[in-house]
Amino acid sequence: MKNIFVSIFIAISLCFSFGCAAKAPSAEAISNGFYGEFPSNYKELIAEYAGEILLDPYSAHYEFQGEPEKVWIHNDGKTYFYGWGGNVYINAKNRFGGYVGKELYEYFIQGTYVRIWRVGFTPNIHYVYQ
Repeated sequence: MKNIFVSIFIAISLCFSFGCAAKAPSAEAISNGFYGEFPSNYKELIAEYAGEILLDPYSAHYEFQGEPEKVWIHNDGKTYFYGWGGNVYINAKNRFGGYVGKELYEYFIQGTYVRIWRVGFTPNIHYVYQ
């Protein structure tokens, strides 16, 4: 009896996990997507946007993991956005004045649209490999 419940639980878990997986855009959509110009000022753009979400943005230290690359992100697996993105470690002070430690963030830039989020939160970046 216990094995039946375990099997049912596993089957339901697999259905939900595969059902929630985002479908990638077609190769043609990826190659024809509008990514915008390479953001040569990406460090300033990220620091400016981070200033809106960090408690003490003036204390922030940024450690970029390479230059931005072409990426796409999805919204509910049906709407795709193309742009430039990558990873950055950010270390800033908390409310008590102590540094929280380096936290890894992903960022997405498309023209003047800039967003960052901690790794592990949606949306996830998908890199375009050429």
